[in-house]
Amino acid sequence: MSTGGHVRAVSALGFPLVGGHVAQFAIGMTDSVMLGGDGAAALAAVTLAGSYFFVFFLMGAGFAIAVMPLVAAAAGAGEERQIPARHPYGPMAVAALRRGSNAGAALL
Repeated sequence: MSTGGHVRAVSALGFPLVGGHVAQFAIGMTDSVMLGGDGAAALAAVTLAGSYFFVFFLMGAGFAIAVMPLVAAAAGAGEERQIPARHPYGPMAVAALRRGSNAGAALL
């Protein structure tokens, strides 16, 4: 593949990621602008809550990212029937963190 082909391939994969990050930034900026008029306490509260939510989100994403290659390797080796026996705790951990994250988000 030529250099131009690599640039196009990486750009095709990267632009959606850039769009997602820009959208995330825009949501955070909009929250800050909307709550800035309510006072420093409201702005501090939403900033703190967003930070806590992000930590739990990253923990859940970390478990999911750790489980995916293990399951993919087993599926690639043709051992689909062994996946639940080998990796029973990965999906359970992701589900438990998701339930906890959803409960935390409901409190916000």
